[in-house]
Amino acid sequence: MNRRRALTALGSAISLSGCLQLSDNGNATPTQTATARRATGRTTRTRSPTDSPTERPTDSPTESPDGTPPEPVYPLGLSEDGAQAVLMGTHRRELAVRGFRTNWVLVNTDKSEIKDRRTYRVADSAALGNWTFAEGGETTVYHNSQGGFWRENLGDKFTYGESRSSYSISLVTFSRWIVPVLGQGNWSSPQLVQRRKPAKWELSITGVDSSSTRIGYFDGRFESLSGSMIVDERGIIHEIDAAFTASRERGGTVAHRIRNRVGAIGSVSISEPSWLSTAKERRPTAAATLTENKKFIQFELKSGNQLEPDTNITVFDEVQNTNAFTYELQDPLQAGETVYLYRTSDNRDRLARGGRPTDVSPNSFDSNYHMWAHRSLEYFGTISV
Repeated sequence: MNRRRALTALGSAISLSGCLQLSDNGNATPTQTATARRATGRTTRTRSPTDSPTERPTDSPTESPDGTPPEPVYPLGLSEDGAQAVLMGTHRRELAVRGFRTNWVLVNTDKSEIKDRRTYRVADSAALGNWTFAEGGETTVYHNSQGGFWRENLGDKFTYGESRSSYSISLVTFSRWIVPVLGQGNWSSPQLVQRRKPAKWELSITGVDSSSTRIGYFDGRFESLSGSMIVDERGIIHEIDAAFTASRERGGTVAHRIRNRVGAIGSVSISEPSWLSTAKERRPTAAATLTENKKFIQFELKSGNQLEPDTNITVFDEVQNTNAFTYELQDPLQAGETVYLYRTSDNRDRLARGGRPTDVSPNSFDSNYHMWAHRSLEYFGTISV
């Protein structure tokens, strides 16, 4: 496993304990709760210039004479019965037309390690993200509709790469993790925690549906699920915090905690980073092909900056939908260098430099494959083998 994927222990920083109620300024504070209801149309009587009575229909409630805000209306995906997965679609649609900031944390609770911590600033169908890993330097990534490029600060220099992911609202809202939690969690009835616009409700998970589903990056079943969220009347999920254990379809159990906070809604703008043109020039390009009766993968780094140590080279089996080969670089791989990847008869993944080895009898690569090299993100997206 790439050591760079794990961060330091999270400790109590994202504890699920306590109540997530919001005051008018967005801070946690106790407040009286009330059950929201959907407003119905009503009519009010007015006078015409000729003093003849008329009736004027109103589509939404107005403030009461004492200035109390009207009862808020549930957004699509929220009801007295709780929350449904469709709420994520409402959340995405509302954020897609507004600038915002998001703060994401994914924790391996078995190891008390942060697997992924990042922030995004998002506006006008583009996103600027930041990561900091336990090993390595700060990484910045820029996504727009044409693609994604990143750079990592190594102290005395930068390394650059091209991500496989262009901008999407699903990417920057972490939908692959949050949708299954919304859809398979049994959510409580919403409790109103902020009445002024935009009104906000708090919900908590009271149980879990254990049917098979896609959870983040794997197929599996929830064994346990707990957590809470804050959602407003537009359908924007301001905070979601959930812990779960899940069994993988391919075997094994994982224990994770996710947390996402959304803020600065409608007040974020971004521009292309100054380093983007350099990243496009220096990001590596590569080529790979099967050779020697499919016993080896000949991999050439053709141009761009070197692949730094602690980079994971992965070959993915498209038929079996699983990794067929993984190798972590101990030494850099330079532009212009060709190496050979192979798997020994006892299923050990190896990389040979300086030419194809002749004293080994590797297993064959008998499927369809693509591959990538991953450090902070992919160095060159993905390539076919």
